[in-house]
Amino acid sequence: MNVFVTDHPLAARPMKRRTKIAVTIIAVVLAAATALFLWHINGPRIVARALAPDGTEFCVVQTCNWNLEFFTTACYYRRPSGRWGWFYYDHQDWYWGRGQVEIDERAKRLSIIRDVA
Repeated sequence: MNVFVTDHPLAARPMKRRTKIAVTIIAVVLAAATALFLWHINGPRIVARALAPDGTEFCVVQTCNWNLEFFTTACYYRRPSGRWGWFYYDHQDWYWGRGQVEIDERAKRLSIIRDVA
């Protein structure tokens, strides 16, 4: 008696050529997207930047922690020809695609807007 029945509805059928090509393309695209994302977050990224009328620079920088705290977000500033200063923003932050810094010169205030489209 033949144990391997090929005409049974549950029997394994060979994959069609188009299916193999589609699966291969999907696997390559997913691997490339994952590699690009990991490269993108590997190291500090400036997610928002502003330059005040007096020349003071301000940056929001995000660094991947490579653990369950995901990202650390910090702010850096420097006056013209001065040293960079730093202040804390968040150490358990989520990924910022991009941000925006709005300067209100009259109120002497910065507004940080997250994930601007």
